[in-house]
Amino acid sequence: GSVLGTGVYRSGQLIQENRTIYIVYKNTKTGFASLSAFRGLGFELNDVTNVGNSGLSSSSFVVTTSNAAHPWGSWVKSGQTVYFVHELGLIPVPNMNTLFNNGGEERLIVLANSHDFRLSILSPMTINDSRMR
Repeated sequence: GSVLGTGVYRSGQLIQENRTIYIVYKNTKTGFASLSAFRGLGFELNDVTNVGNSGLSSSSFVVTTSNAAHPWGSWVKSGQTVYFVHELGLIPVPNMNTLFNNGGEERLIVLANSHDFRLSILSPMTINDSRMR
């Protein structure tokens, strides 16, 4: 078996521990302060997995509003282009095969907002993209 929380949860996965919903990013979790912030960013409760205790360390960030860019680990879409929200900016995803190869799930893609595009646009995602680890 693997150590709980190490490589078990993919970036972008939505998990719930106790009454808090988190988004996973590179083996850390970022919490949503309220259901309105969570839903306001386009996320859905039916995409959340209740995990009890993930064993993931918490990032120093809490999502308090939907009037901001999506948190790191989000998969967002604008027009026909899907992006991954990385700490350095938005990574365009050239096709669904690349998204799936890097742990993305179509059901976790939400609509991008204007705040997302204040982030830098990075080079396109590749198969087994090192930026995802």
